[in-house]
Amino acid sequence: MFNSKFISVGLLSIVLILVFWGLYGNDLGNPMSAKEQVVRYKLELENSTNLPVKNARVRVFAPVDSIGWQRTLEIKSDRDFDLKSDSYGNQMLDFALSEVAPYSKQYITVTALISFDKKNAESYKKFPNNTFLQSEKYIDKNNLKISMLASSLSESSKSQELIDVAQETHKWVSKNMVYSSYEKKDLGAVYAINNLRGDCTEYMYLNAAIMRAQGIANIPVSGFYIGNTNGMLSAVNYHNWNYFDTGSEWRLSDSQGNNFDDKQSEYVVFRVIAKDEIQTLSNTHRFSISDERLKVKLI
Repeated sequence: MFNSKFISVGLLSIVLILVFWGLYGNDLGNPMSAKEQVVRYKLELENSTNLPVKNARVRVFAPVDSIGWQRTLEIKSDRDFDLKSDSYGNQMLDFALSEVAPYSKQYITVTALISFDKKNAESYKKFPNNTFLQSEKYIDKNNLKISMLASSLSESSKSQELIDVAQETHKWVSKNMVYSSYEKKDLGAVYAINNLRGDCTEYMYLNAAIMRAQGIANIPVSGFYIGNTNGMLSAVNYHNWNYFDTGSEWRLSDSQGNNFDDKQSEYVVFRVIAKDEIQTLSNTHRFSISDERLKVKLI
């Protein structure tokens, strides 16, 4: 005769296992439950001249509207701003400064609420004209060394599934590149393959070039690695990485940080790097100022 007490305990255990599995899926490194994160950043604007600076404009990137697990739900600031965006989800905040007095400083604080959820990645977004399969400046997928390496890595992957080929490429870049100190100037994928060194920007460009040569759409991005911080952004955490296309969603690849398709909520994308992105900031990394007498920095 069965003991009803043991049956009840057994059923309860099964229910708890099913609930746990539903929350975390079969990859415990990628919890499927949604997470909301508040991020903040503060700009310091300094006028070190003996004259007032009038009618200047400060333009600064905000978190990308939508990419991978990331969805930006709200952006607020302690100053009024105009919000501009493009088809890639890039968002730019445009601040008008009526006057900055001589030898003075002003500050701008921006707060954003971001949702990270695997379901967001499942809401797949195709970009027009195979934008992220093309060869372009800094991403020369047709370079002989890059194309030969791309073929070799495709052949050596454990299968011809896109995610396996992408992981093989990710591992090769992580293993063979040597991290150098910060380079102010972008050097690109050809420099990276010839020298096997660079900062996170060159890791990103080489990752993109190889995958595009393999027929895998690859998006280079910039933003901040926030890790387990409180969400207060710092210049030291500025970073570059990639998203690649599996055919149904965009997944994360950080070759320099050796993180493949994991810890998505620890990365906040501020810029999708594309040839025809928002032009007013396309040659800058974080912000621009209309009057060179003002110095701007993230603090």
